[in-house]
Amino acid sequence: MGVTAPGDSSATGKPILVWGAGAMGGAIGARLVRSGIDVLFVDRVTEHVEAINTAGLTVTGPVASFRVAATAALPDEVRGAFQTILLCVKAHHTREALGKLKEHVAEAGAVVSIQNGLNEGVIAEAVGWQRTVGAFVNFGADYLEPGVIHWGGRGAVVVGEPDGSIADVLEAPAHRGVLVEVGEEVGVATPLTRRLVALIHDLEEGRRQRGWSNLDDLGSSPADESQP
Repeated sequence: MGVTAPGDSSATGKPILVWGAGAMGGAIGARLVRSGIDVLFVDRVTEHVEAINTAGLTVTGPVASFRVAATAALPDEVRGAFQTILLCVKAHHTREALGKLKEHVAEAGAVVSIQNGLNEGVIAEAVGWQRTVGAFVNFGADYLEPGVIHWGGRGAVVVGEPDGSIADVLEAPAHRGVLVEVGEEVGVATPLTRRLVALIHDLEEGRRQRGWSNLDDLGSSPADESQP
């Protein structure tokens, strides 16, 4: 049985679709739910989806510990179009996720890349640049077990168009409210500037040259390269 977007999401901007309810998606989505925002979590792990629907989503850690009642679905169970979609899967799962996600983006909606790496180009191939929003996040979070996310520390959430400007879509009240809410909770919310885009691009190029799967490997590079 499918889970449908309640109400006129194209007009209200709700519910927010969080595609990938792991570390980042779970932490951000749970905070949005606690703030009174309607969120539908989507995840491909059946046990995680069942745990959220049965017992809610629990967040632990030094920043905050709380549990929220929430609704979750498997990708094949989602129905309808959504104004705001937070794509929170790991970089190497981006194309796979977009295969199903793209049919649920409202005509005037947007997909926000809350991911490791720079995946906006891949997203734009599926939904168009006009519906693609870039982001860079560095707060700490981990998936512990089905229905439980560890929120390890505050950090920055940076959002904007990949070319460094502020997207018109971000000026819409439906999106601005969501992104400001996220930014205030986890740390600092600022536009995604050209300088930051260039920095991320340079890191990504270095990652590709070394054959790393994503930016998470940067932390272990000195030790790895010192080995014969």
